[in-house]
Amino acid sequence: MKFAVFELSGDYAHFKVPESTRGSFTFPFPPRTALMGLIAGILGIQRNSYWQEDQKLYSTKIAVEVLSEVVKDSFKVNYTQTKNITSLQKITGAPISIMIPKNPAKDRGFTTQFKLDVLRNVKYRVYVNIEDNALHEEFVKRLKEKRYVYPPYLGHVNFFANIDFIGNFDARFLDSGQYELDGLIATMALVDEKDLLYQSGGLVVLFNVPMVMKAYKHNIGDELPGVYSCETCRLENIIFQIENKSRLKMKIKEKSAIAITVNNRKKNLVLLPSNAINA
Repeated sequence: MKFAVFELSGDYAHFKVPESTRGSFTFPFPPRTALMGLIAGILGIQRNSYWQEDQKLYSTKIAVEVLSEVVKDSFKVNYTQTKNITSLQKITGAPISIMIPKNPAKDRGFTTQFKLDVLRNVKYRVYVNIEDNALHEEFVKRLKEKRYVYPPYLGHVNFFANIDFIGNFDARFLDSGQYELDGLIATMALVDEKDLLYQSGGLVVLFNVPMVMKAYKHNIGDELPGVYSCETCRLENIIFQIENKSRLKMKIKEKSAIAITVNNRKKNLVLLPSNAINA
């Protein structure tokens, strides 16, 4: 099993916490949903179409290491309404309530102020295995040649990403047992979550991190023909080390993590869960 390994970095990043409303708060790392979008953009796959279960990207295996210190800046941002607001009921089929001006044509242009949290000088190492071998090889080739169909960005279209390809390395699944682990750890991979009680400081558990979405395709004749809407259908708790001074030693379930050697350094990495992995 091959994993394409690359470093993802940039001056700024923002990976929005879905629960935030009046302010846009950010996760300290890219959720699996954001990385799936980045991979699809590099390959030129239609937005959100890859969340259909029969698509080649759907079961993509991903692991992440955070290489940079988490530094946040906060800004006040004014958002301007540039389009007439319409109901989402007809478009998505979901009973979503949103604020609609009494006179959209007249009220067009009104502004709303939000707090925006931004990560500064970020750097991540990402491990990707696409189940379809031909698509995986195309992904590796595009990383090598820096030939992306759509420019990669870090959660927000204005925050461009730098990608440095490291290599395409062999990996194997780990059996159930106790291991020293690297990178982000999904709590669902642990045999017993009580292991967290025996870890030293510098440890954070982030709840409700998006992993998988469900896509709905609009049929011809709808307001958005050929466009996919989606909603989150899987959230997971992620263990994240603020200070990466030592590896966490924990008991994990079978096939929830991989062993991989990158440039003579051995890594044990937990895969970010999807409906196709340990569902």
